[in-house]
Amino acid sequence: MRIRKADSNQSEIMRLCRQIPGVSVVTLHEVGKGVGDILLGYRKKNYLIEIKNPAMVKSQKKLTKAEKEFHRDWTGQIAIVESIEDILKLIQ
Repeated sequence: MRIRKADSNQSEIMRLCRQIPGVSVVTLHEVGKGVGDILLGYRKKNYLIEIKNPAMVKSQKKLTKAEKEFHRDWTGQIAIVESIEDILKLIQ
């Protein structure tokens, strides 16, 4: 199985998330199979997050086939974000 490469903005988003009081975050991008990139915990809730890079052209930000299938079949919450601002909106 090929290990998925993290989006170039993932480490910066994770660094900024860790600066938010009460937030915990772990990387999941290496799981593959369409699973989201990070899992964020805040105020006793979990947020499964797929990160896309806003610097990429629209066609490069599309979900992969595996991501589409995972999003379709996942019965829990999953969000697609491009920035820390997107995450702040999600957890508010």
